[in-house]
Amino acid sequence: MTIEILHRWDGKPRELGDLFVLTKERQTARCHLVTNPAGWDCRLVVGHGLMMSLICRSPGEVFTTWGTWKRTMNEKGWSACVNG
Repeated sequence: MTIEILHRWDGKPRELGDLFVLTKERQTARCHLVTNPAGWDCRLVVGHGLMMSLICRSPGEVFTTWGTWKRTMNEKGWSACVNG
């Protein structure tokens, strides 16, 4: 994802897509990005449940959060999803 497509708040939440999709055994985890009045909401969703959410105020904070969450999950046995 590039800085150019990190649209800011325009009065309603806008789903910007998945930053990563990982799998472990039969579970899928997604880091999903949604616009927020304060910046962007990074949401970690495992299965159908929200596990974690963090409001990021700058594109740099989005990229740092994304990288940290992905690295931590990789260390716990999660790996890149081939089909997602």
